[in-house]
Amino acid sequence: MYLPSLLTIGYWFSLFTDPFSRFFYWFLLILYLVFLVGAAAAGRQVIKLRDQDKFLKLAFQKVATFGYSFSLVGLLLLFFRQQQVQFFGMRIWAWTWWLVCLVWLVFIAKFLFIEFPRLKAERAKREQFRKYL
Repeated sequence: MYLPSLLTIGYWFSLFTDPFSRFFYWFLLILYLVFLVGAAAAGRQVIKLRDQDKFLKLAFQKVATFGYSFSLVGLLLLFFRQQQVQFFGMRIWAWTWWLVCLVWLVFIAKFLFIEFPRLKAERAKREQFRKYL
């Protein structure tokens, strides 16, 4: 790949893209399948936590939704690229999807590391207050 071509609009919006190399295809396929299995495991945890900790259930739900979306849309885009479907196989779709997922991961991380501990502390404080009522 010629690196200055990355800076041209025609490269990103080209309707005629080559399929991925065999190594990169298998790498992406395995990555998306790992995220799909991880999403299924997180979904299983959501079912197990049905009547227990609602904040932990919400965290697992966010992770499962991300995993399912990332993997299924990624597999679909990978299929379109390998089959050389002209419009949906464009390079810009995959990069846009990865950028959207990166932003989505930032929001999930914000929930897990900032909001989740705060909500747990508020709940503990409320339970401590109710204990003395």
